[in-house]
Amino acid sequence: MNEEYNEQLNVEPVETSAPAPQENKVDIGGWLKYAWNLFVTDVIKFMVAALIVSVISVVTCLILAGPMSVGFFKCVLKKMRGEDFEYGDLFDGVKTQFLPAFILSLAAFVVIGIVQVFNLIPIVGQIVAFIAQVAIALLVNYLYLQIAEAEETVPIDRLFDMGKAIIAKTQPEMVMFFVWALVISIITGIGVVACCVGVFATVAIAMIATAKSYVDVIKDDSQIDVVAEEVSVE
Repeated sequence: MNEEYNEQLNVEPVETSAPAPQENKVDIGGWLKYAWNLFVTDVIKFMVAALIVSVISVVTCLILAGPMSVGFFKCVLKKMRGEDFEYGDLFDGVKTQFLPAFILSLAAFVVIGIVQVFNLIPIVGQIVAFIAQVAIALLVNYLYLQIAEAEETVPIDRLFDMGKAIIAKTQPEMVMFFVWALVISIITGIGVVACCVGVFATVAIAMIATAKSYVDVIKDDSQIDVVAEEVSVE
């Protein structure tokens, strides 16, 4: 069944073993195509899930933004394995990974706040601030994905080491990963500009694409048990 799915998607299947660093490739077109194909398998459910995460994040003054993002990524990874997800799965991050996800989101907020200081420096400083914000957003999402795959609550003191490991994997293609992070940011922004409802579609697509890139490049099977497989439309 999975082979038939892969043929219909017309994309290469996800490797179940960790690729060698030199084989890591940024495949922006492939990741976006995969994200769209997976999104259209269950458009309404993905959009409602994105709506739930957004509303709860706002209502709780972003306190649950990190844990809810972890829950959303758990749902995305389940869908990538060909499994269905329930809306209740969105709260798994709150139930099992609240502290590390909250600390991560808080740290990201603080760092981005500090980075804003560079905006006071015309041109060069503003460019530095922009690059930093875009890069931090992608790094945080990759960390959310690692937290989402952990079977037990991730210790707070491991977050820094996890971040360093992700940076090490992306460093060989740092420029392309920045371009990828920028593309993800643009996709999310398109939904806001085009239509308020559309943002829930673009957020879902962006998160699916981020998860696919994580599985292809960042994922380390020696540490992570979950293996995401290709799924597609009939």
